Amino acid sequence: MSDAQLRGSDKEPVYVIDAICWAEYKDSTFERPDGGVGWHYYVMWQGYLKAGSDTIELRDSFLDDPDDVNERSPALLEFWKSVRGKRVREDKDEPGGKIGEIRFASDDLLRRKFKESNPRRSFAAYKRRIKELKKARKDGFDRAQVRKGDSDYYIRRKRKAQRESEKETAKKATTQVIPKRDRAPEPVHYHSQLSAIPPHLHSPYGHNRNRPHRLPSPCSLTTRRGG
Repeated sequence: MSDAQLRGSDKEPVYVIDAICWAEYKDSTFERPDGGVGWHYYVMWQGYLKAGSDTIELRDSFLDDPDDVNERSPALLEFWKSVRGKRVREDKDEPGGKIGEIRFASDDLLRRKFKESNPRRSFAAYKRRIKELKKARKDGFDRAQVRKGDSDYYIRRKRKAQRESEKETAKKATTQVIPKRDRAPEPVHYHSQLSAIPPHLHSPYGHNRNRPHRLPSPCSLTTRRGG
């Protein structure tokens, strides 16, 4: 079986998992029909991003044939390889444990798993879930009440809405009319500049618009002698 698949039986569909986050050694004989004493694994499923969609699975769920004593699960081997202080025998895929013992996958493994998941999961949201779980354990509860806002589903919705808002803001900024005072000055052409000069300033010899401007005759410039 692939390290990212679970199968209950040949008649049941195969579901893909994103990651095994932690394992708890406990007795679930009176909690579930397939319960027993052993490791119970917290599984995040691919495509199921809401906080309540994660499930607890036993070892048999990771095997093609639970009756095959020689079969080992790659997913469980990968999980336990990342756990400090727990060694797995060569012919096994999980170590021994004690009732109430909880072991978490390494942060490096989960970061890689969440990065490879499609849609991609939030590692920060997972760490908040772990914080809630530990608080619940301290208060005597079996399961932590994960906040709705910490689910990957709502985090993705929030990010999508934020991206759409940023695109809309950028679109409005590009289509906004530039105020007149902020526009660059228009170039002044030479002919238009001449036409702006008042008519009485075109001639240096007169300032009366109603009289033609004539040059003085040569006779008027001579000086008369005598009487």
